[in-house]
Amino acid sequence: MTRLRCAILDDYLNLSLAIADWSKISDRVDVTVFNQPFASQEAAASALKDFQVICAMRERTPFPRALFAALPNLKLLITSGMRNAALDMEAAKDHEVVLCGTQWGRDPTAPLTMGLILELTRNIGRENARMHAGEPLQKLVGIEIEGRTLGVVGLGKLGAKVSGLAKAFGMNVIAWSPNLTPERCKEVGVGYASKEELFATADIVTVHVVLSQRSRGLVGAADLARMKPTSYLVNTARGPIVDEAALLQTLQQKKIAGAAIDVFSVEPLPVDHPFRKLDNIVLTPHLGYVTEEGFRNHYAQMVEGIDALFKGEPLGPQLDGLLCDLSKSLTPGWTGWLPIEILLGLGVRPGPHLRHHGHHVLAREQAGDPGRDMKRRLGAEHLGKRGKPFPDLNGFIVHDIVDVAGLAAFDCHHGGRGGILDMQERPPSGTVTD
Repeated sequence: MTRLRCAILDDYLNLSLAIADWSKISDRVDVTVFNQPFASQEAAASALKDFQVICAMRERTPFPRALFAALPNLKLLITSGMRNAALDMEAAKDHEVVLCGTQWGRDPTAPLTMGLILELTRNIGRENARMHAGEPLQKLVGIEIEGRTLGVVGLGKLGAKVSGLAKAFGMNVIAWSPNLTPERCKEVGVGYASKEELFATADIVTVHVVLSQRSRGLVGAADLARMKPTSYLVNTARGPIVDEAALLQTLQQKKIAGAAIDVFSVEPLPVDHPFRKLDNIVLTPHLGYVTEEGFRNHYAQMVEGIDALFKGEPLGPQLDGLLCDLSKSLTPGWTGWLPIEILLGLGVRPGPHLRHHGHHVLAREQAGDPGRDMKRRLGAEHLGKRGKPFPDLNGFIVHDIVDVAGLAAFDCHHGGRGGILDMQERPPSGTVTD
C-alpha cells in the first residue's frame, strides 16, 4: 500500500502529536508538522506540493484558488472548526479536494471575552506586570462592571453565551445585528437596540458576528465616533469586521477609553504594527479557540477522519459548502456529506436531507417533497448535468442534480455559499429544524 503524506499546519505550540493518538494511522501515513507560518503563498506551495492530506488550524494559512492549483497531490484538507473563511471552497471542489471540518465540544471564546473585559476594567495583567517589575504599589484605578451596559453586536450562539456571562456579573445587556429581532433578544433575555443606540449608550461593546462580505467593516468610523469617551471595544470575532484603521485613529486620539483585540486583519500581527505602540489597547494573539481541550478535540477528529478515508467510511456531513463534519463520522445512520461524485461511486442510496447555515430542509418521499418536485419541474434530461444554474428550489439555486435510487441529490448554493444534500437516513418527520 502506498503511504500517504499528511501535513499538520501552524502548530505554533507543538502540541498536535502529543495531544492526539496519531498511532492509529502511523502504519499508513507519514505525518509532518509545520510549527511556523509560511512566509508567502509560494513558500506554502513549495512546502506542501507532495502532501495528499493537510490538517489546517483555523484560518492561520489561507488556501486561495492559486494554492489549490499548486497542490496537485492534495486529496483531503481538514480544518479545525466548521467555518473557515480562508478556504476557497469552489476552488477546492474544482480541484477535487474534499474539505472537512472538526466540531467544537465547547466554544471557549466567551470566557476569553469576559477575561478581556475584566482586563480592560480592572487592569489585572498590567498590575501583575508592574509587580513582577518590582513596583511596590498599585498605579491604575479600575471600574466596576456591575450595573454597566454591555452592547453585544451579534446575538448568535456565542453572543448569547457572552450575554449570559455578563448578566451573571450584574451587567445590563443590549444587542444589535443586521438581522436581529426583538423576539430573539427576548428569548436570550437582553434588550433590543438599534446600531446607533448600542454604540452611543454601551459602556462596553463586544463583537460576535461571523465574518462575511456583508459584515466586513460592519463596525466603522461612524460607529466608533458614537461611543462614549469612557467606553471600551472588544473584538474576539474576526479582525476585518472592525475598520482597523478607524479603530487605530480612535485609540491614538483617545476618543474612547480603550479596546481589547484578539483578532486582526493580518495574523500573526506584524511586529511593527502601530497597535503594539499604544497603551490603551489590550492585545492577545487570537486566543479565542486556544485551549488544551479544544486542540485535543480537533486533532483527535482529524485522526479519525484520515482513518475513515482509508477504510472507505463516510467522513461525516458537510456544512457551509464543502465541509464535512468529522464529529459525525461514527454516528449511526450517517452516510456522509461528500461530493455527489464520490457518493455515487460508493453506491450511496440517499434519503436527501439538506443542511445549510444551521437549518435542515427535509426532502421526504411523499407528495410535495423537493426531490420529486425538482425532477418533475426540470425533467430527466437535466439529471447529472453541470454548469448553468437550474431554477430556484425554496431559495436554493441548483447546479447539479443526480438521480440515485429514484431520488434526487442536489449540489446547490444559497446566498452565495455552497451547499450539498446530505445523504443521511431520513430524520424524524418535519420540514425545517435548527
